[in-house]
Amino acid sequence: YLTRLNVNEVESSYISRRAIVLTNGVPNNIPVVAGIITTDFQTPLSHINVLSRNRGTPNMALRNGWNSPILSDLEGKLVYLKVALDTFTIREADLSDAEAFWAENDPTDTVTLPCNDSTPGLYEISELSYNSIDLVGAKAANFAELGLISNGDPGPIPLPEGGFAIPFYYYRQHLKQHGIDRIVDAFLSDPSVLTNANLRMARLKSLRDTIRSAAVDSALLTATITKIELLSEYRRIRFRSSTNAEDLEEFNGAGLYSSKTGTPGDPDKGIERAIKWVWASLWNFRAFEERDYFKIDHRTVAMGVLAHRSFPDELANGVAITKNIYNEDIWGHMINVQIGETSVVNPPPGTISDQIIFYTIYENPFEDPAIEYISHSSVTDGEPVLSDAEITLLAKHLESLKTHFYNVYKPWKNGQPFPYFAMDVEFKFDSSDRKLYIKQA
Repeated sequence: YLTRLNVNEVESSYISRRAIVLTNGVPNNIPVVAGIITTDFQTPLSHINVLSRNRGTPNMALRNGWNSPILSDLEGKLVYLKVALDTFTIREADLSDAEAFWAENDPTDTVTLPCNDSTPGLYEISELSYNSIDLVGAKAANFAELGLISNGDPGPIPLPEGGFAIPFYYYRQHLKQHGIDRIVDAFLSDPSVLTNANLRMARLKSLRDTIRSAAVDSALLTATITKIELLSEYRRIRFRSSTNAEDLEEFNGAGLYSSKTGTPGDPDKGIERAIKWVWASLWNFRAFEERDYFKIDHRTVAMGVLAHRSFPDELANGVAITKNIYNEDIWGHMINVQIGETSVVNPPPGTISDQIIFYTIYENPFEDPAIEYISHSSVTDGEPVLSDAEITLLAKHLESLKTHFYNVYKPWKNGQPFPYFAMDVEFKFDSSDRKLYIKQA
């Protein structure tokens, strides 16, 4: 059903899964919908586009879409939408055709996630690996796996300093100690909540508030502060969501959960506040809706925490995909990068990042690099965000981690050759010394 919605109302509105949303701008996040039409062009590796690709739903930009008489005539109607590379088709649809499409494409099988919530203790990154997903979550486990990469040139993957992980045990302990687990169970067992979207939003907000208002176990707080003081010279620590329902092969979960910065001893932005904020984000409305659409059993989902130094003054931030998403037969890495803290994954309205293809199909790609710009940053007046040397260094690490994870995931079992294997990678350059950091894969 073609649904017109002002971009400023997307976050606060309930949007049906059967909606094709027409919006005047690009929202930072959007729940599961049947399709998206925005009036602004999007960064290809933004959260919205990554989620759309994961869901298999169309996502297009149409400059005059908000005022298009064709779309205005179809507003509120059941429509058929097909998006191609440089054109689209939209027309009124029959309910019988739509129901047949939904029956064929909607997920149907319940997914139960492995969860080890019985093992306490904080973990240094060196103690974990990809196989730790059921203990600390996919983000922390994949972060730890990055630490195992030390191939020749360019050497080990540069990770943010002071990394450690808080396992699922403490999230579940927090819920049990304060009786919040019974609130969760009552919520998931109430059929009226699952059929009434407004009630669902209200109950989820109440659940998040309850998690944030309950005191964190003092032993965990003491252990966390001690770990920070032992591992890192940095005082500002980024606490990042790490669930068993994100960064998976069939469930990306981009932007569903929340991260928070905390500083020991800060009365307003302390460690306890940051941990509870991350825990509570497991029940963000957009996260619940995404998991529910993919039939993930919410009772088996848990929240761990990945912690490391924060980057209060970053030179650049970006996302890369380890294949050429425009033409996978011409091998390369796709890089989107933006100056400072101007986000690539949740860009401000109207901003465009540097969009780069670093080609690896040619002989000696890192000695004589072939770098193509698809677009230039609108924030830097067209000046490149990174130097060619910095892009080449990043590409070397992308090739290194792609090789490593190709052996971890073993996609050749499904017939996927190495050049077509793609990892989704987030990175930063620090402003103090222009040092590269890989923060997620």
